[in-house]
Amino acid sequence: MSKSRDDGTRSVFSFNNSFSDCVRLGAEPPADRTVVIEEYRFLSRKLFAAVSVFAGLGILLGIVCLTFNIYNGNVRYIQNSQPYLNNMTAVGCMMALAAVFPLGIDGHHVHRSQFPVVCQFRLWLLGLGFSLAYGSMFTKIWWVHTLFTKKEKKKREEEEGSRVRGRDKPLSGLRRVEKGWEREAGPRSMCGAG
Repeated sequence: MSKSRDDGTRSVFSFNNSFSDCVRLGAEPPADRTVVIEEYRFLSRKLFAAVSVFAGLGILLGIVCLTFNIYNGNVRYIQNSQPYLNNMTAVGCMMALAAVFPLGIDGHHVHRSQFPVVCQFRLWLLGLGFSLAYGSMFTKIWWVHTLFTKKEKKKREEEEGSRVRGRDKPLSGLRRVEKGWEREAGPRSMCGAG
């Protein structure tokens, strides 16, 4: 490559072609995208059998817990422990454990055209089972939390008695004025948002 100057002299610049050192395989130009090669990965049959046995035992244990909970539903301890939430937890755990079986299905068991349906089924089964089990356990924990915090609050109010009521009397008028202001002006206008 050469370039001429204003004074008429020529200066020669060197041009380094970095592509001349590239080694290219084949006569075709290199691909301009990533080549994806599909390769089936298969699951070990021994591993699948072992996990399936444990999942089956877990499902049987869930059925035992569910039948025990339904059969003894009239016992006071079972009634106090929210039996419907216990049933939902057991059913959710059984659904999540049942998802092990379609998770083990690979290209040996299902035709390639049916594989997307199997994938969606196992994801839905695992997702619904986990949501049902975890949601019902969380609901039960929340229920117990609110039950005991209400008892503690009621006990605390009974212990403090008139002392608390006497201390709060001057503030009760201020609270009434504040609530009336909120009703009239709205909470948004108090925050400067509207």
